[in-house]
Amino acid sequence: MNGSEQPTADSAGHTWQSVTDELGWQVDVRLSDTNVAEPSGDSWSDAEMHAAMLARRDAVNLDREWRYHGLTVKNIDSTPRGIMYDAAGTDSNNVPREGIGIASHWTIDPGWGTVSGQRFGTAAAPYFRTAIHEIDLAMGLVHNFADFGFMCTSDVIAAAGTPSNPFPNNIQWSYHTENLKQLRHYPDPFVRPGAVAFGGASSTTPAITPTDLEVDVDGLALVVTPLLGEVPIGAPVRVGIALVNRSAQPMRVPAGLALKGDFVDLASTGAGASRAVGRERCGDRIRLRPRQGRDARDGRFGLRSRLRA
Repeated sequence: MNGSEQPTADSAGHTWQSVTDELGWQVDVRLSDTNVAEPSGDSWSDAEMHAAMLARRDAVNLDREWRYHGLTVKNIDSTPRGIMYDAAGTDSNNVPREGIGIASHWTIDPGWGTVSGQRFGTAAAPYFRTAIHEIDLAMGLVHNFADFGFMCTSDVIAAAGTPSNPFPNNIQWSYHTENLKQLRHYPDPFVRPGAVAFGGASSTTPAITPTDLEVDVDGLALVVTPLLGEVPIGAPVRVGIALVNRSAQPMRVPAGLALKGDFVDLASTGAGASRAVGRERCGDRIRLRPRQGRDARDGRFGLRSRLRA
């Protein structure tokens, strides 16, 4: 709205895309109306922000595109800094976790390092960080005080500032490893807007593979070789996959590679160094068998699978 800054970046080069690069996601920021009228003075209720979202946003099919709506206002009735308001009774259209509100005219409390006493919208780093935090709540995450990452709260980070490293310099511009894993591996309904209600996800729900089962094995490499150098767009891609023991010792390996129901990341490079990255579904479960001859001596187990480019 008029008079409120749009939280698109901080002064050190952090942007929405640089933040989500850690997730491997592509994010498009679409700046919209600035002439949003204040319905009842310069402080907004959660319900008023939700009504403004419904009135102002473009229609979108959430099964094809995940879209979150951010509204910057001068002040918010329910909280000083920001809120993911689209939950419980405020969610009048029963499509949860679509919108957030950020208060640009909150006067930052004393004791908040180098930004104490500033109007929130003029303090680029904590203002932008708050928008990230609220969008992450809209993506199903909850507060996490294990570090000073995005899901920690600003007041906790500010209180931890020191004379040598004051707030907002002590902001950690990254996700805690558990939050990173959750955003990458939660089933889509827990992250995308309009599905599972806020609070449906937690550190234990939904169940995802424990981190301690994800182990890099030194000396073991997965080598993928395409059968053909190039194929037409949309054609199946046939590849050979070899699990190679490059160490000097024998290793126990799985009896098969279960790709069905999972995904692999693909990157294809064409003429002129153009590069397209996609995520494709695999449908094969293949037993690994030792190859004969030289391959057997260097510890190769082979399989052949098809991916669609």
